[in-house]
Amino acid sequence: MQDPIAEESYSAIKEKAKKQYAEIGHVWCPFLNENIYFTKAGFKHLIWKGARQRPKTEQKRRFLLLSFVKNIIESSDVVFKYERRGGADFWASTNIYGNKKITLILRQLDGQAKHFFSIFSDKKNRFEKRFFALPATSLVGFSASFTPIRDWLPAGMKFMIGLSKNMSNHV
Repeated sequence: MQDPIAEESYSAIKEKAKKQYAEIGHVWCPFLNENIYFTKAGFKHLIWKGARQRPKTEQKRRFLLLSFVKNIIESSDVVFKYERRGGADFWASTNIYGNKKITLILRQLDGQAKHFFSIFSDKKNRFEKRFFALPATSLVGFSASFTPIRDWLPAGMKFMIGLSKNMSNHV
C-alpha cells in the first residue's frame, strides 16, 4: 500500500483538511464536560509553529490526522493530562490507533473557551518499536495497566496507554 501522504498533492490535502475542520465546528468532550471549539488558531497551528512555517510533509501528516480528532475528543475513555504554560492552559491526550501514537492538544487562553490546538503522530513509529518489541516483563515499570493490553485487545483497536478510566477493569 502506498503512503497517502506521498500520493496526494499538498494543496489537495490542505483543501480537504480545511473543509473537514470547518465542518467540525465544536465537539462535546465528556472528560472536560464542555464543548471543544475548532478555531482559526488551531488550523493555523497545523501549518505554523510560531513564526515558522512547518515543512509541507509535516503539515500533510497533521491534516490527515484530523480524521481522528472528533473520535478522540468524544470518547468517554480518553483522559487528558493538564499543564499550564505561559498564560495558557493545555490538555494533552495520547492514544494508539493501529501502530500510530497520536497526540491531541487542546488549549485555553485567559478563561476563553477551550479549543483544538494541535494533533501529531510519532512520525517513524518509534513508539511501537520502543515498547511493543520489549518482552511484557519489561513493560511493568512503564505502567501498571499496560502489560496485559496486547493479550486482550483485538488487532487495530484504539486504546489508551494506562490512562483510560476504564482500563483498570481489565487488569
